Amino acid sequence: MEEKLMKMVVKANLGCLKARSRVEKKLRDNSGAAFVDTLIGILIVVVIGAAILTALRGFIVPFLEDTLFVKIKEMFSSD
Repeated sequence: MEEKLMKMVVKANLGCLKARSRVEKKLRDNSGAAFVDTLIGILIVVVIGAAILTALRGFIVPFLEDTLFVKIKEMFSSD
């Protein structure tokens, strides 16, 4: 009985050691770091691009309303 209990204890300890080594290996693995860096870079580019497009739209649309849209309306008006 005592021998069987010792075998179970040894087996449990070996299982814990294996699990611990797997967890440590996963924690030391930095393979996902490049993915996160790339994701953050893409997110920054998208936000900056959206800000640039918004600024350009703010400058270009009033100019177009003053010139281009008026000329188009004049071309199609039946005066």
